Amino acid sequence: MISIITVHRNKEIWGPEAEKFNPDNFLPEKVQTRHPYYYFPFGGGIRNCVGMKYSFLAVKTMIIHLLCNYRLNTELRMQDLRTKFDVTLKLVNKHMVSIEAR
Repeated sequence: MISIITVHRNKEIWGPEAEKFNPDNFLPEKVQTRHPYYYFPFGGGIRNCVGMKYSFLAVKTMIIHLLCNYRLNTELRMQDLRTKFDVTLKLVNKHMVSIEAR
């Protein structure tokens, strides 16, 4: 098995700030120069995730409803966020998000 999170945060692939999201990593000129499986959140090839399209649609719908009806706030900074590797990536910190109805 390949640890996708390890590949997605590999500094040799994504640079010294690999743990930060950098939208420039997904510009067409950068995508063309890197192996297609350096970023593959749903696997790849003929055995990729069968629920990928459904999950995209479900998450988009949920986010729309959430953001239309609630305000989300946090005082947690990215550098204070701690995770542990398991079958999925798990948050070690408490969930420090407040939600209030609009």
